[in-house]
Amino acid sequence: MLNRNIRDHGDHFHVDIGCPVALRVKTADNPGGHTAANFFLQDCINAFTDMEVDYNGKWNSKSKRGFKTLLSDLGMECLDPTTCINHYMLFLDYIMMHGFADKPAGKYRWGDSALAL
Repeated sequence: MLNRNIRDHGDHFHVDIGCPVALRVKTADNPGGHTAANFFLQDCINAFTDMEVDYNGKWNSKSKRGFKTLLSDLGMECLDPTTCINHYMLFLDYIMMHGFADKPAGKYRWGDSALAL
């Protein structure tokens, strides 16, 4: 997973380390998680919400609050992209939609009838 802090990626990031493992955050309780997932989620929080979290790859209480805010803004508070591959793929779709539209989270919300599959 590449983030915007990497040279030549100042305006975009990539998700390419596989799924659903990509969003398994690394914590003291989950040392098998991926620091790259922490950076990716922190990048999404900072890019698509009005919250600013520390961009350090550490999954702390501020990152957890930011992620809950992001999911809520996307209408996905009842989903868990960190454990369910279907939720992960939906999350990526909505991050992509907001990124391409250059809009904050909430412009498109999961479950809105206009976006129903």
